[in-house]
Amino acid sequence: MSVQREGGIYGSNDIGVFHETVSVDGGGLTGSLPEFSSLANLQELYLGYNSLSGSIPFRFLDGIDDKSAPIKIDLTANRLTGTVPASLTQLDQVAIYLASNHIDDIADGLCLKSQWMDGLVGTYSCDAILCPVGRFNDK
Repeated sequence: MSVQREGGIYGSNDIGVFHETVSVDGGGLTGSLPEFSSLANLQELYLGYNSLSGSIPFRFLDGIDDKSAPIKIDLTANRLTGTVPASLTQLDQVAIYLASNHIDDIADGLCLKSQWMDGLVGTYSCDAILCPVGRFNDK
């Protein structure tokens, strides 16, 4: 697993803030999806094409400091099940890719996050979260 940090200067106090990227695409990961709650500055999480199983933890990404910052999460093609947790409603701008998993449901409130998926949730509601671009769910 690699964690990359890129520095930046934000705010009037000129405080250096690191942005973290975790990337293990196709890395052969197995087991449960970690919470990643200790990565306060996470902006990108690439865990697609692994064998992660079980549900997305309720406290998934709970430790992110800037709840309004854009965050990209790729969990494509794992073995994840259950419901996308309501705790993610705390994040304002998320692009989360969940295709080719076994997700059953999306928690109330997530389908109202109009800025999620680069604004597509505002147009297509929950379909923008679980369906790949160019596809739709006819349920």
